[in-house]
Amino acid sequence: MINSEFTAEEKLTEHEKKILSMRFQDLDNILTSQSTNSLNDIAKHFGFTSARVRQIEAKAVRIARKEKQINDFNIFMNGARKI
Repeated sequence: MINSEFTAEEKLTEHEKKILSMRFQDLDNILTSQSTNSLNDIAKHFGFTSARVRQIEAKAVRIARKEKQINDFNIFMNGARKI
């Protein structure tokens, strides 16, 4: 069984956390790709290009989604053991 001791937030860099926070506001928006701020606005805030912000965002979203899948799997497996 896969056991993850870390949350997605613990695996993200400070830039990744801030970009996801500015872009999506909360986890539900990340998982459904509903953005709240534009890439250009975030790029200006950090002094990055919008392409760099998109790269950082894509990596952070992959981490967040992977962690959710691991957590969902662990919940499923824990429930299956009780049956």
